[in-house]
Amino acid sequence: PESYIGDPEVLQGSIEATVHSNTTTNITLPGYQDLLGSLEIHAPPDTGVYITVSWPGGSTGYQLSSNETLVIQYAAPDTYNITYTLPEPLGFIGDSSALQGTLQATVEANQTTSLETPGYQDLLGSLEIQAPSSSGVEVVIEWQGGESTYPLTPGEHLDIPYAAPGKYTITYNLPAPPAFIGDPGTLHDTLQVTVQAGSTTTIQIPGYPERLGLITISGTPGTTVTVSWPTATMNYTIPDNGTLTLWATPGTYNVTFTYQNRTATTTLNTTANETATIEVPTSLYQPPSQGGAGNETTNQTQPGGPPSPGGNETTNKTGPPGGGNKTTTPGETPIPQQNQTQVGTQERPEKEFPLIYIVAGIVALVILIALYLAKRG
Repeated sequence: PESYIGDPEVLQGSIEATVHSNTTTNITLPGYQDLLGSLEIHAPPDTGVYITVSWPGGSTGYQLSSNETLVIQYAAPDTYNITYTLPEPLGFIGDSSALQGTLQATVEANQTTSLETPGYQDLLGSLEIQAPSSSGVEVVIEWQGGESTYPLTPGEHLDIPYAAPGKYTITYNLPAPPAFIGDPGTLHDTLQVTVQAGSTTTIQIPGYPERLGLITISGTPGTTVTVSWPTATMNYTIPDNGTLTLWATPGTYNVTFTYQNRTATTTLNTTANETATIEVPTSLYQPPSQGGAGNETTNQTQPGGPPSPGGNETTNKTGPPGGGNKTTTPGETPIPQQNQTQVGTQERPEKEFPLIYIVAGIVALVILIALYLAKRG
């Protein structure tokens, strides 16, 4: 018959008939419905499919549209291999062999065998990747035999609806943020994911807060800040708003402040997703005073003799010219002072009162007495 598949010998056969005298022997020959069966193949709802039906002596191919049903009305009883091939959907990633497969169908005489061909939703999975809100990111998806690259904007959602089941390597690269310090390798990482048929795998790409620490340095605008770590050193100036903000790889940093030739150094440990705050020491901003030299007082007991009044000796040390008492903040490096002297104060003999002052005093006293007596007389 038309569109027949299977072994043509099924359409042939022999019948034995016994004829007796004075009788009629009736013979009914079998027809298609007695010898053959039928086969129905349904295409998936989400895509067309190419079908190849094979049997031991041959094969026939059919192109079906989505939801189309292929009816093979006459098929020899047998077991058939049905090979299907789906076209690659838009945006597909992975091994294209996932779009191919083979089914088996057994046809029996005078029976209809029905078969469903799998579609995308049965054979493939999906992959969703969420970019961080803090930055864009470049995502590279690799599988055996290929790769795809996707540049994403901050907060963008990448939807890959068709991915072959299997393992994927996902590498993401964050751009360096403004004022970044530390190891650039912190901005890159690789993930391993597995996609399964009929399910969605979701990935959230970590952003700056999850991978980096945040450092805020507050101080007088114009202060120079030097940040060093094992592989590099960077210099910054505190801006007009008084706060310097840095993204930093988790680790240990040495931070040095410089303002008007005064310096201070501190060590800072940073961790991911946390903010470390530094305030520049206020002593760094205290200019030298305009007064006289400051004094440092040391009390010592005089050895080998009677104690002076109070039992103590007072020693005055002259501070830097034009400066008050010098205060050093822990961690601060004092600026070397020029022409700094140290003078010990000793007991000095009293100076003699000038003779001219004594004579003048006596003369004045005589004049006053004379005036007084004249007034009485």
